Amino acid sequence: MNLDRMMKSLDRFSFSARGEGSDVEEQEVDDINNNVAPNNEEKYSSSDQELMKTLLDELDSSKKKQISSERMIEELEKKIEGKEDEAKKMDEKLAELQKSYDNLSQTLDFANKMVEDQRIQLSSGTVKLQHQRDLVSKKELERQKSLKHFENELCTREGYVCNMEKYIDDLEKKLDIYEQSNKEKEIEDKKKSQIVNMQSTELREKSFQAAKLEQKIAGLEHDLQLVNIEHAEQEVQVRKKIATITLVLDALKNKYDLDLEHKEAIVALEKDLAEITYTNTKEGIKKKTRDFVGHWRSKSFHYAKSRSRCMGCFVIGKHCTSRKFALGVGLFAIFLGAVFLLGKQLTTHNGKLQ
Repeated sequence: MNLDRMMKSLDRFSFSARGEGSDVEEQEVDDINNNVAPNNEEKYSSSDQELMKTLLDELDSSKKKQISSERMIEELEKKIEGKEDEAKKMDEKLAELQKSYDNLSQTLDFANKMVEDQRIQLSSGTVKLQHQRDLVSKKELERQKSLKHFENELCTREGYVCNMEKYIDDLEKKLDIYEQSNKEKEIEDKKKSQIVNMQSTELREKSFQAAKLEQKIAGLEHDLQLVNIEHAEQEVQVRKKIATITLVLDALKNKYDLDLEHKEAIVALEKDLAEITYTNTKEGIKKKTRDFVGHWRSKSFHYAKSRSRCMGCFVIGKHCTSRKFALGVGLFAIFLGAVFLLGKQLTTHNGKLQ
């Protein structure tokens, strides 16, 4: 009976070691073991006792194993909790991966559609390409035919080319000769152009000077016209005055009974007036007028101071009784002085023109 009870306790212990028992059962096992030990010493033999010792040793070792297994179970539970957390994280990652997979599937569907469209286009393109290849092959055949025809014509034209090359060589030689002559002509033309440029510059300077001279000549011609007009007017006035003087002399001759000496003096005066009137040179007019007027004016003023001798008496060196004649000759001399002043103005204008 005791053995049966020990076996049952061992079964319970093994059941509790597997994790399926409770703490109450463990306490019962301990009580059984405590009760069994003294009884066994009394009732059983030594072999049974040894067996019991071994069983107890195994029971102690199984307890230790149970404790270690419990610790291991706790560690496993902790690891399982960590694994559960990792599993949750993995679930979240799997959800994200599922979303990305869905997106990729959508993009792949769109890409597949595009690929399908491109395949359709590629098939149509291949058809077109085949058509173009056929056209190219036809054109290639035509090109080969034209190339053969061209080669035949090329062979015929090579002879013409050889002849043309010879002709071109001759022309190049002639061209070299012509270029040398042209260079010489260019050098001569440059020299001529330099000469022409120098002459043109000189001509421009001369033309500029000529333009200035023309302007001066135009101004001088204008001044000359004015002077000629003044000279003509003055000459008319002088002639009028000379005519009046001759009339006065004629009146003096006819009015007074003059001596032969007085008449000779009047004739000399008329000759002087004629010389002044008909001299052509300006210097002659100036000299004659100056001499004549100075001669007769000095005598008339000398007579005006003395009032006792006439002009004829001064000329001849004798006294004259005709006092009226002397006064007339004096007035005539004053008149000639005015004529001299007009002649002097004419000479000043002529000097400006010269």
